[in-house]
Amino acid sequence: MEEVVIIPTGDEIRQGLVLDTNSPQIMELVLGFWPACRIVRTVPPPDRKAEIQKEVRGWGQGRGIIFLTGGSGGGKMCNSGLAVDCTHEAVLEIVQGCEAVELIGSNGHLLAKIVVGRFENKLVVTLPGPTVEAVSGAKAVLGNTVEDVDVKTLALQVAQAIFAQYPVKIQLDARKTFPPALNKEPAGK
Repeated sequence: MEEVVIIPTGDEIRQGLVLDTNSPQIMELVLGFWPACRIVRTVPPPDRKAEIQKEVRGWGQGRGIIFLTGGSGGGKMCNSGLAVDCTHEAVLEIVQGCEAVELIGSNGHLLAKIVVGRFENKLVVTLPGPTVEAVSGAKAVLGNTVEDVDVKTLALQVAQAIFAQYPVKIQLDARKTFPPALNKEPAGK
């Protein structure tokens, strides 16, 4: 592995209101797998799709992984005081052939869209902001052979690893939404 780039997102991280605990823990995981790997933690981009896309585009060269942490959940949809979470939307617009899996829960944190795909020579993965979720998702990615992994399989493995952190266990739904009972689509679709 040549390089792993960690892009923490969220104006609350950028402004220093919330401490980025994800990046150091993901760095530690990466070094456990690839001790000689170059690891870059970027300055958090502003919470706007164009800014997030610019950051991803700037790191596409060289083999490796781009992890984006935070900005994958409900944001303003869940709390009017929060910013709109747009990381997953930003990545979906620029990463070709990506897969997205939604996680929906009632615990206040488990609401996220995980996106996995390739941008130029890098695997791109969005992870939720809560540290337990970001770290478990990163472990699922690092446990695979990154160069030839199927993005659909990896997206599901990341979602399952995150969901496994919570006490309620369910099986994967064909619509790729966890848990199926909370999916807003009509039954039979």
